[in-house]
Amino acid sequence: MPARVRSEAYTFQQLTEWVQGFHREHGRVPTTIDIKELSKKGLAPSTRPFMQKGGLNWVIKNAGLEVKNRNTHKSAQEVISSFRKYIKEFRENNNNRWPSYNEYVAAATQGKCSSLTSLKTHTKRTYKELLEWLGKPPRRM
Repeated sequence: MPARVRSEAYTFQQLTEWVQGFHREHGRVPTTIDIKELSKKGLAPSTRPFMQKGGLNWVIKNAGLEVKNRNTHKSAQEVISSFRKYIKEFRENNNNRWPSYNEYVAAATQGKCSSLTSLKTHTKRTYKELLEWLGKPPRRM
């Protein structure tokens, strides 16, 4: 969908079509972070038209796509299991390399693993401490 002048309004149909196009291109529904980043580049509507039309989840649902509930609370066991699984898969696909803090944050933002906030809440450990807990050797100076 081409960029628009700020004063030009989006119809519900146009927003729905944009969400469907994003889904076709990326294989997932857009997040508000995606919309904000693409909007700055002129590649998406801002979040405001979505909010004016009932919210992003409402538009996604009416586009015939599944709304991901990102506000579910997971148990400590689920959060730790998600963390372990992601680290294991990352290492298997990256020559046994440990993911950096930024790589983990990006994966969590994409919904591939639990957020660092959830990890900190449930384990009371930092990301560095969690990696060491899983067996990463501490950095030598």
